[in-house]
Amino acid sequence: MLHSIPSRCCLLLLAIGACFSQLRAAEPAVKVIAVEPVATDFNPTPRLLKHWLPARFRVTLENRTIQAVRGSLAAEVHGHLDAIYPLARQAVELAPKEKRTIALAWHSPGPVVFEGMPMGPASAPGAAWGLELRAAWLDSAGKLIDQERTAFFIERDAKSCKTAATLAKSETLSARQAFQLRYSGYLDNSEFEAAAAPDDFKLVLKSAKVTRWQKGTSPAGCLTWLARLDAVSAPEAAQLTILKDHLRLTRAVLLDPPQVVEPKARRLWFRADQKQFTFQVPQTGRDAVLVLEFDRGHYVTPTPLTEMVAKAEKEFGPLPTMLKDRAGKPIGTATAWNEQRQPLQKTIRQSLGTALTTKSVPLDPMLVSEETVPAQAQLNGVSRSYVRRKVSIRVSATERMNVWLLVPPGIGPFPAVLAHHQTVPEGKDEPVGLGGAHYQLNYGPFLASRGFVVIAADSYGAGERLPPGATAYDTTRQEAQDPHWSMLGQRLHDHQRTLDYLLTLSFVDGKRIGALGHSLGGESTAMLAALDDRVAVIALSCPFTLLRTLPDAAGTYTTPGSSILSPSFRKLLQAPVGKRKLPFDFDDCMALWAPRPVFAHGVRDDLWPNAPQVAQAYQALRQVYQLHRADERLYVTYTGQTHCFPEWIQRDAFDWLEYWLKRD
Repeated sequence: MLHSIPSRCCLLLLAIGACFSQLRAAEPAVKVIAVEPVATDFNPTPRLLKHWLPARFRVTLENRTIQAVRGSLAAEVHGHLDAIYPLARQAVELAPKEKRTIALAWHSPGPVVFEGMPMGPASAPGAAWGLELRAAWLDSAGKLIDQERTAFFIERDAKSCKTAATLAKSETLSARQAFQLRYSGYLDNSEFEAAAAPDDFKLVLKSAKVTRWQKGTSPAGCLTWLARLDAVSAPEAAQLTILKDHLRLTRAVLLDPPQVVEPKARRLWFRADQKQFTFQVPQTGRDAVLVLEFDRGHYVTPTPLTEMVAKAEKEFGPLPTMLKDRAGKPIGTATAWNEQRQPLQKTIRQSLGTALTTKSVPLDPMLVSEETVPAQAQLNGVSRSYVRRKVSIRVSATERMNVWLLVPPGIGPFPAVLAHHQTVPEGKDEPVGLGGAHYQLNYGPFLASRGFVVIAADSYGAGERLPPGATAYDTTRQEAQDPHWSMLGQRLHDHQRTLDYLLTLSFVDGKRIGALGHSLGGESTAMLAALDDRVAVIALSCPFTLLRTLPDAAGTYTTPGSSILSPSFRKLLQAPVGKRKLPFDFDDCMALWAPRPVFAHGVRDDLWPNAPQVAQAYQALRQVYQLHRADERLYVTYTGQTHCFPEWIQRDAFDWLEYWLKRD
């Protein structure tokens, strides 16, 4: 018994030592110790900058290891609620235990007005009011290790921001003071005037009450309402309904200065349904400020899904339930449904031909070009600055493929979206705004403006993904060489390689990947999401129709020389409607999306005569989502138009991607 006491002490000491080792391991190798504004002759008060004069800062780094460390210092200025102004990154090598101070300079951008827009001039207000410099240490792989921040202020009329101007003269700031300075454009702006409850929109809160309304122009340069809230005792849903067609909600942010230890600014991501916007208000103390920023809006009354379903049932009869297994037995639980997924995915892969069985090879990425794209006006809005890269990746042992990569300003890691193009010869150039048939489908720059990394690849047969001497979407050579090859299978293989590359990037959050597309791009999005669970959120428009009831399915999907499905599929599709025995149909692919979030847009008059049956399929799909208790994750909207992806629906789709990919 006496001998056991030292043994127990040794075990205890070993355990304590292990705990300290874990704590040391958890500490970052390099710490950002301080981020401080610096006084200059033209800015004698460090935190109080004069308009359009450069700001100076110093950042102190400390290597806490006994080895030399290489990495980079990344810095960015955060302006109004989501404006980011990046500074050039600096490569740094720190000696063992070295502490180093690095100087930074930043020139605040002025306002820019873009003329010639269809709805009138648009403006970017530039940097103003309270701002924040964030400095971060990134390791040699580009991974964020540590960061610090400091608040400062661009001087304005002293009458409109008296408290902020006083705070800016302080050498040190408490967390609460830094928060008040950072968000002074909302909390200390006399340009916001007291107002009666708005008549442009209606805000419905479950239990919280608005104690005071204010109205004015925010630092973002847009119409803004401030709602001072009574205490919110528990998180609750809020719904904002637009009452006048000229407005659209663009941002909802909760500023919570009553927090004593750490005041918070929380972006409230919302789901949009035309004029209705739904978001969650977190628990907060009394006098928190709900910031609601608006932009110009445009709405068209949607076509009810029930109307589309009734039309389809009248013409084609009811659609079978998706809640049956391959043997026709009912499925009653989510577990039983999930057991069907892998066999169904395997069947679809086999049916799409040999391209999906290509042996994987190293990506071997190579940078082809890189440029910074400035903020610019486009027919459907103003996009902010971002970096555009063309990268070559290997898709097989003998083939390479170029992709576009749009990187937003900021340190990251960012959520990402695969942006798929429609049937245009320009291919991937269209979604990044460099070409294509419709300006409305240049959604890449707008997604980058919202803080997404965007990647766009050519579908096989488009852009640079063409065999030598072939015309757009010509599959003659491949069909002759392999009757089991399909353009859709090759397209999906290429898109999966694109996704593989995306997940190698240190500034991409691999768990927050979305996919978006219209028409051919919608089909690409739908099929990729069906076969690859790494796609977390789906947004698509007019993707396809059902093969088993499409009158000329063989002519549409297996045309010789431009065959979407493999030529071996042709005989199956040539059978009369009602007698086709297919290994899969597109509604099987839809079922594989569940329970991931899906935004689906369709039109009343689409390209295919049996297109209304897709509405039936969406209705059947809802049963699958209800089985998973995920009803809110499926959103379907129809508009009374022909084959298109309208700009106002795109904005709802972007909001959907933000809601599901950016929420904590």
